[in-house]
Amino acid sequence: MHEELTLFVEKAFRLETSKYWSWLTSRRGASDIKAIESGDWLAHDGFDQDAFDAFCLNLRLLIQDQDGFSVRQVRNMAKSWPAEAKGFAQGLEKAAARLESELKKRAILQFADKEETTNKDLFDTIFYGGIAHCNPGKRRKFKELTESGFFSVFVFDAFTAILFLYRNCIQTMAYNVYQYQISEFYDGQRS
Repeated sequence: MHEELTLFVEKAFRLETSKYWSWLTSRRGASDIKAIESGDWLAHDGFDQDAFDAFCLNLRLLIQDQDGFSVRQVRNMAKSWPAEAKGFAQGLEKAAARLESELKKRAILQFADKEETTNKDLFDTIFYGGIAHCNPGKRRKFKELTESGFFSVFVFDAFTAILFLYRNCIQTMAYNVYQYQISEFYDGQRS
């Protein structure tokens, strides 16, 4: 369990210190509206496709269960932490529950062919339709959204708002995991 928790913290740190996250949270110049209107939804000042891809690959490691240290798996691990670590487990649980709740909320953008589009629907369509995967069931909608001219600016903004939700959850969880690991280390030293 300790290796998985360490990997979670390390990958969370990679997200936080990534070139893409630095770009996303910094003041930048104007977007290239002509390029966006021509179908390049990522034509923003200083945007680095490789940095974006690296960020998304690290995020994918933290949200999919294949590698043993996803948000869901770490959330489950925390349930077995000793009583002394209850505060860390509660902090972690609160962050994960908040993300879960936010993802169920109505997205700012709504798909015309769906009664209600949630933040999770929007995220999954963009993330798995053409960024982290090219899921055949999501590809058409991904292309429709990202090649929609000026409207794609709103798609990008809505998607990045959801990235902030994931980031906030992951960083809060990583903080609590790290504090738990430190407490376990010091408890072991005293024994």
